Amino acid sequence: MSLQRFLIAAGGLVLITTSVVSAQQTPSTPTPGSESINSPRTRQEGARRRRMKTQGRMSGKRKMAALTRLNITEEQRQLNRGIRERNLAATKAQREQLAQMRQRRMEGSLSDEDRARFQSLRREMRASMQSMRSEMRNTLNEEQRSQLDAMREQRKQRREEFMNRREEFRRTRPAPQPIQP
Repeated sequence: MSLQRFLIAAGGLVLITTSVVSAQQTPSTPTPGSESINSPRTRQEGARRRRMKTQGRMSGKRKMAALTRLNITEEQRQLNRGIRERNLAATKAQREQLAQMRQRRMEGSLSDEDRARFQSLRREMRASMQSMRSEMRNTLNEEQRSQLDAMREQRKQRREEFMNRREEFRRTRPAPQPIQP
């Protein structure tokens, strides 16, 4: 009786193992219409997403670094935090609507009415952000404001220099070679 149970258990184990192994194997050629995970397009999209995430995190860190260079007081820091929290609470519904509309746009089901609403929401969000920035700027003293203006001007100059270098590179680089099949 124990030999019979052993053989049944061993047979079940072999059956499960072979089904798991065969399920993990991927076809050697992708099916028409689907792209391989290692295709250049898929790799580019993944790299773009990672770059966007990193840039988003970095921009927040740069903004915080600017505030530390301004030597703001704890009171100013608390005021700014309150302004940000109020702005987040006031725009929560708009941000949620924008997220839903972005999802519909990705799915391709965005109507003309939705597009108009999308643009309207983005204008409202921009106005809200501008209002928040001016309110936060009002918490700074004159010296801090002048420092902030100087930092913005420096950033603008660096951005223009970068754009000029990039344009020069584009003009002088060799023509791309066609890909050989």
